[in-house]
Amino acid sequence: MNALRKFAAGLEDKRTWRWILAGWLFANLASLFGRPLNHDVGYHIHAATRLVEGARLYVDLYEINPPNIFYLNKAPALFAQATGLSDILTFYTWVALLALASIALIAHLLAKLAELPILLRRILILALIYHFFLFEPQAFGQREYYFVIFFAPYLAAAFLTLKGIRLPLWACFAVAVPLAIATTQKPHFLLPFLLVELTLCLQHRSLYSLFRRENWIAGVTMLAAVLVTLQLHPEFLADMLPMVLGTYNAYDQGLIVLTYNGRFLRLVGALLAVALMLRYFLRDQRAKELALLWVIAALGMTGFYLLQAKGYTYHSLPAAVFMNLGLATLVAGYIAGRTGRSQNTMIEGVAADRVIRRGMGAAIGFALSVAFFGTTAAAYIYKPMQYGGLYSDWMRDYTQTLREHASDQPSFAFSSSIYIAYPPVPLAGSLWPYRYNHLWPMPNFYRSDDPHSGEAVYRAPGQQGDLERRFFETVVSDLLANPPHIVAVETQRYKQGFGYLGFDFIKYYSLDPRFADFWRDYVLLKSVGPIDLYLWKPAGSAPPLT
Repeated sequence: MNALRKFAAGLEDKRTWRWILAGWLFANLASLFGRPLNHDVGYHIHAATRLVEGARLYVDLYEINPPNIFYLNKAPALFAQATGLSDILTFYTWVALLALASIALIAHLLAKLAELPILLRRILILALIYHFFLFEPQAFGQREYYFVIFFAPYLAAAFLTLKGIRLPLWACFAVAVPLAIATTQKPHFLLPFLLVELTLCLQHRSLYSLFRRENWIAGVTMLAAVLVTLQLHPEFLADMLPMVLGTYNAYDQGLIVLTYNGRFLRLVGALLAVALMLRYFLRDQRAKELALLWVIAALGMTGFYLLQAKGYTYHSLPAAVFMNLGLATLVAGYIAGRTGRSQNTMIEGVAADRVIRRGMGAAIGFALSVAFFGTTAAAYIYKPMQYGGLYSDWMRDYTQTLREHASDQPSFAFSSSIYIAYPPVPLAGSLWPYRYNHLWPMPNFYRSDDPHSGEAVYRAPGQQGDLERRFFETVVSDLLANPPHIVAVETQRYKQGFGYLGFDFIKYYSLDPRFADFWRDYVLLKSVGPIDLYLWKPAGSAPPLT
C-alpha cells in the first residue's frame, strides 16, 4: 500500500507528471517509425497520392469504401507533394497529430468535472497515449484506427452529459464533426453511438439527451457526408455499390466460425470480467460511470466485429481499445479510492531531488526516444517511399525485384489479397495506373466452401453475367492500355475469399484472346513465397525460363 501511495503521489505532483508524460509520449511516438507498413494503409497512402495527381475516385480508382477515408488522407498527400517529403512520413505525422489532438480534447473535457480525481485523469491519459500509438501497431492509420481516435472524445462528452455539464459551442463542434466522420466510414460504426445514446436516455429516463447540440451537429454532418457522396460520386452508387454488395459477404468467415473465434471469445470474456468488476469491485460512482461508457462502446464494437464477420485482427481494434480504457478507468478509480485520493487534488512543492529521482527514468526514455525519432524520421526524408518494414523475407525479395525492374514503371498483381501489391508496390516506387487495387470482386463469382472442391470451372466472356463481365473487361482493358513491367501471380492453393476452390488467374483471363496474346510477352523471372513474378519482355532482355 505504501508503494501504491508513492505511485499516486508521483502522478499527482505537477513536475513529476511532466517528466512522466514527456517520456511516455515520445517513447510511444518513436514506436511509429520502423514498424512494418500495413497493406491497407500502404494502399490508402498510394491512392491519396494518385487523387492529388488528378485521379478520380470511383472512376480511375475503383474502391469498396465510402470516400471520407480518402479525403482524410489527401491532406498529408498534398503536403508531401508540396514539400517533396516522403508520403509515408507525412501520413504518419498527420495521423499522429490527429491522435494527439484527440487526447488533448479528452483531457480538456474531463478536466471540466472538478470532482473527478486528477489521478484518474492522468492514468487515463497515459492509457490513451499507449492505445493510440503502440497498441496493435499494425492498425495505425486503418479506418478502425481513425474510428477510435475520432469516437473517443464523444465518450468523454457523453460522460459530462451524464454529470449534467453542458459543452460550450466550440467543444460541441470539436466532438461532433470527428464523430460524424468516424460513424460514416461504415454503417456498422453507428452501433456503439446508438448504444451510448440509449444508455444516456436510460440514465436520464428521458429522450431529451438525444437532442444535445453536439448530436444535432453530428447528425447534420453525417447527412452532409452522405449528400456529398451522392452528389460528387454518383459512380459509387451506380457502378460500385452492386459490386460491393456482391463481394461483401464473399470474404466472410461465417457467424458460427467467427463466434468460436479465439479473438471474439477473448473480447466477450474480457467485457464480462470488466462489467463484473464495475458492479462489485469499484465504489467510486464517477469512475464507474466513465468506465461504463468505455465498456458500452466496447460492446458496440464487439457487435461490429461479429457483424463484419471477417475475423480480421484490425476489425477488433476498437472493441479491444475501448475495453482496455474501461479497465484503465476502473484501476485508476480503485487506486484513487485505496490511497485516499478520490478528490481532485494536486501535490505542490515536492522536494527537487525527489522530482529528479522520480523523473529520471522518464528523462532517459525521453532522450532516447528523441534520438530514435530523429534518425528514423531522417531516413524517411532522405529515402522517400523506400523506408519501412515488410512482413517477411519473400516480401522484401519481391519489393527489391519491383525496385530493380519496375521503379517508376507499372506493375500488377493477380491476387484477391491486397497485401500482394501493397505495400511492396509503393515502397518500391512502382506505379499502379489500374482501376482495381486488387481483384477483390473475384470471390463473388467463384467460391466454394466444399473441402473437396477442385479447380474452378471458368466462364468465358460470353457466358459471364453483367457484373462479372464488367469486372473482367475492366482488368483486361487496363492491362492492355498500360502493360506492367512486372506481374505478380498468386499461385498458392488457398487464396483469400475462394474458400477451398482452386483458381488459376492466368487460365481465367486467357479465355479472352486479347489477354492470351498479351500474356505471350511475359516470361517467368522468379518465384518468391506464394507468388510467381513475370517480366515483360519488351522492357528489356528476357531472362531464361526457370
